[in-house]
Amino acid sequence: AAGKAAKGKAGGQGSSKYRGVTHHIRTGRWEAHIWQEGKQVYLGGFSQEDQAALAYDLVALKCRGAKAVLNFDAESYRGSLAQLQSVTKEELILSLRKQSRGNARASSRFRGVTRHQKGKWEARIGQSVGKKYRYLGLYKEEEDAARAYDSEAVKQRGLLAIVNFPMDRYRGLLDDGERAFLALHRGQLPPREEVDKFYQQRARL
Repeated sequence: AAGKAAKGKAGGQGSSKYRGVTHHIRTGRWEAHIWQEGKQVYLGGFSQEDQAALAYDLVALKCRGAKAVLNFDAESYRGSLAQLQSVTKEELILSLRKQSRGNARASSRFRGVTRHQKGKWEARIGQSVGKKYRYLGLYKEEEDAARAYDSEAVKQRGLLAIVNFPMDRYRGLLDDGERAFLALHRGQLPPREEVDKFYQQRARL
């Protein structure tokens, strides 16, 4: 479950809805930090809030294992556990910092979209470990790039995906159970806690 929003701090930092994330007002970027052995460790500055939250979660899992309190459902990291075990904590942090520097690209009003140097809009989606991002294509229209990102996010995370447009637009990418759950809520996603409960109940069946 998502942690409590980080409190605003001095030095030009504001709050976030995610644990371990603050918004740097001067740069406009979302910074991820984690407390480890009494020290605050910097994990990188990201253009999107959920990318910083993902960075926090990965290091929390590496450092604290099953005891980690995460921003996103632990089940969504199942495929990353083997990769996390194959690197040291220091290697993971350096990789995340490098990813965050590569993330400093021309901004878009949509998640997962950046302005390409040729004038088109590039869609890409973050990878948890290893590769920085997965390229999803170049698009003439910014909205088309946003839809490409959304579609891939829904394929990866189902109803847990954070998307640019209403989830109801992507019902064709959901399975029967997910579509039925969405229909119960008239095509609108309910609070995150209810979605988490839905997947937890399915896992017990």
